[in-house]
Amino acid sequence: MSNSAKKSGSVARFGPRYGVRIRARILEVEREAAKGMACPKCGAISVKRKSTAIYQCSHCSYKYAARAYVGQFRDITTSQKEAEGKTKEEAK
Repeated sequence: MSNSAKKSGSVARFGPRYGVRIRARILEVEREAAKGMACPKCGAISVKRKSTAIYQCSHCSYKYAARAYVGQFRDITTSQKEAEGKTKEEAK
């Protein structure tokens, strides 16, 4: 009798499908996404992922855009202001 491989974490739901490397990458992404993130505005570790690339601090309600699964910060309001500034410059 052979020993079966130990399935790790949340990727055990996939069973033997998709291959070892794919499941390892998924496990890494899910663990990184589940970590607590600090808010860039208030510093509280209370940021939650709302949808793809949208994060919101439950402490100060600050909403910002970042990478899809890892909350590297990019301010939504700053991006909108830059876009508005570019359109105003183009209109001149």
